[in-house]
Amino acid sequence: MKNALLLFFLLTGLEVVAGLPNKALNQIDSLKSLLNDTAMHDTTKVNVLGEIAWMYRYSSTDQMLAYSTETLELATQQNYLPGILLGSLSLSYVYFKKGSYDEALKHCDYILRRAEEIGDKEYMSYAFVGMAEIYIEKAFYEEASRYVVEAEEIASNTDYELWARILSCKGIVAKYSGEMVQSLELFEKALLYSQYIRDDFFAMKVLSSMGDLFLETKKYREAIEYYNKALGLQEKGNLETGYKAELLNKIAMVYLKLNQPQMVEYFTLRAIFIAKNVQDYEELQEGYYFLYKIEKMQGDPSRALKYLELQGVYKDSLLSSQHEDEMEYLMMLNSVEELERKLRLSRETHIEQREQHMTTVIVSFVTIGVLIYFAVGMYRENKAKNSAYDELTERQQEVENINEVLEGANKKLSQYIDDRHSSLRYAQKIQNALLPDLTEIREKVSESFFMLKPVDEVSGDFYWYAYLDGMAYIACIDCTGHGVPGAFMSVIADSLLGEMVFLNRMRSPGDILAGMQYALESKLSKQSSKVSDGMDIGLCCIDYEEQELHFSGAKISLVYYDGEGQKVIAGNRRSIGRQLGEREPHDEFEDHVLPIGNDQMYYMFSDGYADQFGGKAGKKLKRRGLYKILEAIQHLPAQDQYQLLESTFTTWKGDCEQVDDVLVIGFKV
Repeated sequence: MKNALLLFFLLTGLEVVAGLPNKALNQIDSLKSLLNDTAMHDTTKVNVLGEIAWMYRYSSTDQMLAYSTETLELATQQNYLPGILLGSLSLSYVYFKKGSYDEALKHCDYILRRAEEIGDKEYMSYAFVGMAEIYIEKAFYEEASRYVVEAEEIASNTDYELWARILSCKGIVAKYSGEMVQSLELFEKALLYSQYIRDDFFAMKVLSSMGDLFLETKKYREAIEYYNKALGLQEKGNLETGYKAELLNKIAMVYLKLNQPQMVEYFTLRAIFIAKNVQDYEELQEGYYFLYKIEKMQGDPSRALKYLELQGVYKDSLLSSQHEDEMEYLMMLNSVEELERKLRLSRETHIEQREQHMTTVIVSFVTIGVLIYFAVGMYRENKAKNSAYDELTERQQEVENINEVLEGANKKLSQYIDDRHSSLRYAQKIQNALLPDLTEIREKVSESFFMLKPVDEVSGDFYWYAYLDGMAYIACIDCTGHGVPGAFMSVIADSLLGEMVFLNRMRSPGDILAGMQYALESKLSKQSSKVSDGMDIGLCCIDYEEQELHFSGAKISLVYYDGEGQKVIAGNRRSIGRQLGEREPHDEFEDHVLPIGNDQMYYMFSDGYADQFGGKAGKKLKRRGLYKILEAIQHLPAQDQYQLLESTFTTWKGDCEQVDDVLVIGFKV
């Protein structure tokens, strides 16, 4: 969480578990056992207490308050400023969760002043984002926007937890400013960060905010989808029970908008049961209001009135819980129990009467149906009795003959399939052997990744690398089709690239692609019919001496990011080799020369990632979707980018089949 805590965990070798309370409880027990060490230095004890307090944030606000207070008291006695800031930060979070926003603001303001004294930008950014979250809860969105901008300006690029909170705040502010599209994009980025750091609790809150956004824009099905995703995370991680009641009530609200009273009742009753256990009067008040609305819709004014009365009692209970008048509070609880008892009896009587009526109707219909069934059956049985035995014997013989034929065919088919899979597995080994060694690549291009996901055992997509005379060559190739046809063409492409670079000593990517075009024409033009086989290719040449990057492409583009944002250099509109009979014998491939920048990230990719169907609508991701992912991750280390691209592709694809080979290459010089 903070520098002092990071140092402590490096020393103790413990792993911080975020958003997983069941695992975190084991960690808390380990930390508590350390406190028994009488030889422990006081500053170390402050760090341990502070970490225990922070780990209770998803399971027990009261425990977090107790350990935060102890952290602050001990740090103050030792005049240990990092511990004072740590304790104050935890206390601000406690008061924020309890709804004591003024008290939370006092602690954030104190953290800000003390952190400014020592120039600690990390604590300053946490204080700013904390103040933004408080003002969002108070519905002061202009103030929240001002503080989140302050946090954004000084936040560290590697503090993913902080960035998740910043992006979430910006998303909420954008929503209340009417910028719904921008708000959704910000929430999606916040969700990516929270998933990356495995903070299920924060991911749950972001998903809930996305559900709120869809509810406000009247996209009710999407709202239900995202509320259910949030609910799934809550149940999976056993996160704070109060949030479960809130999510169930939100789903009930959507079904109320859709005029589906049975679904409203189902989710509301679940929310009320949970809210009673945790004494969440706000959610109880909301739940009984929903029940009042559906009973009113269904034309039962007496029960609707009782629900409205219960809603009013819990509204008063919410106010009473904030005062010290215990007698008044207990009287209210007694009145609630009496009202609920009467209501339960009323509902049970109503259900019993309805069930008795339905039972009578069902028994009557079943009796009539049984009589008709037996009458028809007896008639048919008498009619077919004489010929049934002979026909059955004949059919049995036919079935036996067919089974013998099918059994023989099945054995032959199984043998054929086994032979084919064996051949494909061997072909896969050969093709994998042709791929460059990643260790060799990273000796020259250390910050790089190569994401290759074939549809079948063998692939039409592959990457190529060579280093010669102080120049590194990286190629992204997408051959016609996938599976066996694509794999054959990939062998030809590998051979041609080696021929152009090592034998013909070509240096310009444009000349190399033109040479491949000419050579492929020579190899395939012997066929009498027009040939539509070929490949898309993007080729980069890194000239280390001149500090330049040369690029040329055939239908594959180069995408890169510098300080000014995203840049795209489009490849030639024609592939290499396709429709040879309809083309000029020589095509020119333009060379693009770029100066190498310190923080520039370069990407090349085939069309498989963008063409994948998935998402909630089962549509293609498209290039625009891929560009958004790249923009969100381009500042991360290469291997982190690779993992996020892999997980995002799997999530997007869902239950849909993979439609094409996928290849994405990213590197920084």
